[in-house]
Amino acid sequence: MEVIRIIIDETLNLHKYGITILASTELGIIHSDRTLTIETPIQFRGGALDAGEIGAFTYIGNENSFFRHIGKIGRFCAIASDIQTGHVEHSVTMLSSHPMFVFQFDSNWDAANCLYENNDMLNNNNRESNASIKRKNLIEIGNDVWIGNGVYISRGVKIGDGAIIAARAAVVNDVPPYTIVGGVPAKPIKKRFSDEIIEKLLKLKWWEYGPEILKGIKIYDLESAIYEIENRITKGVKKYNPDKVEFNLKKDSIYLISAESGTRELIIQFSQDPLFQNITSQDFRQR
Repeated sequence: MEVIRIIIDETLNLHKYGITILASTELGIIHSDRTLTIETPIQFRGGALDAGEIGAFTYIGNENSFFRHIGKIGRFCAIASDIQTGHVEHSVTMLSSHPMFVFQFDSNWDAANCLYENNDMLNNNNRESNASIKRKNLIEIGNDVWIGNGVYISRGVKIGDGAIIAARAAVVNDVPPYTIVGGVPAKPIKKRFSDEIIEKLLKLKWWEYGPEILKGIKIYDLESAIYEIENRITKGVKKYNPDKVEFNLKKDSIYLISAESGTRELIIQFSQDPLFQNITSQDFRQR
């Protein structure tokens, strides 16, 4: 299946839009019509990324990171190196778990062509395989989440606000808000705070107001910090409403979305710009 990717690096000068690119990052590893919308500022650190939305003040990636099947990542997320997410699930209830029996896996495997002579049989296999796979939904990562080095996250997992994933964990189940999990498979280690504090934090959603809501606040003193945040919200502090940048793979373009007006301004269209045409946007085949 032919898909499109956009490779972003420092040559694009996206820093003036609030995007820091520390290492070349590949967008659109799976879906040719995938659109990634990010809030600014944000920091990309390399790797490959298939996602729909990423919130402001998040940093993500390194050369060995492979983010697949991501629906949304929230604000203020600290995502470490060597992360793997959302890899393809295979059926475990059929005679074989190999994908070559449900679609033409490799056109160069001539010996397997006999499997594809009967389309009805192939379609039946494909339907039954899809029906037996339970993890299909996109991964959702909340706000203020810390994901440690070398973590794996399965498809369909939801990670709550304020959660922490310990290094090398394999996350196959949802993670409640403000919970620390670790291990293989990942299991709850402890809650970060008391139930009362967690309930207050989830109600406040301080991340919606950006860094200003925490200016001058002693974040190590939870009771005092919550009290001050509540006061500032009551007094009408404004929510953080940044410009957004859209990476539209289908249109082979990058757009700036104004926070004030919502209008979209074309930043780069690779297919019409010879400076970037051959180095940042290219077709490739899914492996």
